[in-house]
Amino acid sequence: MMVARLFLRSRRAGWTALYIAAIAVLTAALHFALRQGDQDYLATPEGSPTALVLVFVPLAAALLIGVGSYGPFGEVERTASRPLPPLRLGHLAGLLVLAAAGLALLALTWDGGAQTFLRNLAGLTGLALIAVPLTGARLSWALPFSYGILAYWVGSAASGEPRLWVWPMRPEDDGAAIAIALALLAAGLLVSTVIGSRDGSVEAE
Repeated sequence: MMVARLFLRSRRAGWTALYIAAIAVLTAALHFALRQGDQDYLATPEGSPTALVLVFVPLAAALLIGVGSYGPFGEVERTASRPLPPLRLGHLAGLLVLAAAGLALLALTWDGGAQTFLRNLAGLTGLALIAVPLTGARLSWALPFSYGILAYWVGSAASGEPRLWVWPMRPEDDGAAIAIALALLAAGLLVSTVIGSRDGSVEAE
């Protein structure tokens, strides 16, 4: 228990969790304020979230999860009696569950979109975690951020349904897009928990 507590403290898990919760709260508050002012730029006339919200709100949470996997005490951690992968997995899974709960609650303020929020959170978090062993946790935001910008730009410009590689912009019931997002998340959790971050080789194994 002490090792787990120190592990989470070294990664400032509490602050990361607070930032993730704040994303959902602030987005919901902004949406409510705009609706009250009859200037609802964030929603369609039907009241459902736009592609902008469906992509970039989950993206913001995914970036925090990726960057939040950074830990400065790799050498000390490796001398602990408990192996690191379970600690890493518990840490990331906890942040992911918190983000999923926040986005699910956020979706209640809109008319729909919960499934798309969760799908995009899973896939974009997977991209961030895949980048963790490659670029280091502190730069893991670059891959999902670049992809999110490209996917939104290409998907918004597409006439009709976007191509499969632009899965964040696909319909929420698209089975292939859901499968891609889950596969990315599984791959990201695997590599980031087994290998860890490469920030300055502090956690390199």
